[in-house]
Amino acid sequence: MINLKLNGTKIPSPKEEVKIDPLEIAREDRMASGRKVKDIKTTKDTFTLDYDGLLPDDAMTFINAYRDGGPVTFEYEDVEGKQSKQVYIQPLPRKIYAPKPQYTKEITITLEEE
Repeated sequence: MINLKLNGTKIPSPKEEVKIDPLEIAREDRMASGRKVKDIKTTKDTFTLDYDGLLPDDAMTFINAYRDGGPVTFEYEDVEGKQSKQVYIQPLPRKIYAPKPQYTKEITITLEEE
């Protein structure tokens, strides 16, 4: 079980592992010789958490953070130890669970580092 927190609130572990995608902020050009040069300004991480479903309180933790529009603190642990990143929550595609509409089904949470 992965220990994850959003703004200090424990969030459930996703159905699979947390996916971390590095995003490179860089400028690329080609020299007259055709050689490619790249100037990396910084790298940011994008985190993806997939859930089969979430209880109402857990879903509202993400929904409210998204609606607030500001950055939130995402805490996790990886090969580099405990990490804390300021992230923005991206739009939340999800479904309503028909037998119990207060439950959220098939939700993907994408967190993009500030």
